[in-house]
Amino acid sequence: AMVGIAGAVSGNVTIRISNELSCVLASRLLMMECSEVDGDVLDAVAELANMIVGGLKTNLEDRFGAMGLSLPTVISAERYIARSPALGDRFTMSFRCALDNGNSEPFNIQMCMMSERPTNSYLRELAEMHNKLA
Repeated sequence: AMVGIAGAVSGNVTIRISNELSCVLASRLLMMECSEVDGDVLDAVAELANMIVGGLKTNLEDRFGAMGLSLPTVISAERYIARSPALGDRFTMSFRCALDNGNSEPFNIQMCMMSERPTNSYLRELAEMHNKLA
């Protein structure tokens, strides 16, 4: 899923998870069994992206100023390429999420951000947020 951010800090956030993890998270979020990627699973992934990026936006707005979010775009494919402008700073957070079968799947959040301010202190703050979550 991809969500754009515009304002004092601009860029995009991409959340990359497998189809299997998408179904598991959708099942938990919707409290119903989701065994294949369908409209419900895509909507759940979009809502998850909104929650994650909305929290990031709130945290950054407190320090840098007003921002807006785009609607999430969800892509379901085995292979795809997404590209952001090379001008922004990139930051990635990676987690592992437990599946019901005891295995785990990667949950990756990649941010490509640019600030109106001349400093990149938002990158330091993102790194601090990641350390708190790890």
